[in-house]
Amino acid sequence: MIIVKKPHNNLLNYGYAILRAVIARALVSSGLLPTFDMHHHNRYNVYCLADDIMEHYRPFVDRLVYEIVCTHVIDVELIRDILARYAVFIILL
Repeated sequence: MIIVKKPHNNLLNYGYAILRAVIARALVSSGLLPTFDMHHHNRYNVYCLADDIMEHYRPFVDRLVYEIVCTHVIDVELIRDILARYAVFIILL
């Protein structure tokens, strides 16, 4: 069994990426441009509005990762299983 040293960072990055994609897709399907910004100002970031909106949903991802890390012994196989399972849950948000 291979132990992952910092599984929480991997899971947080993955969760935030899914959340950002879901929000950007929702913005575009609503007719909004995700490039407009309120707080995130970056010339090279095409999802500034999505980043602004996802800030309110980060605690949900944080809670999921906290529960996963506290209740599982994390190894590589389990991370793949968890990511696949929780990706569906986050998309349904």
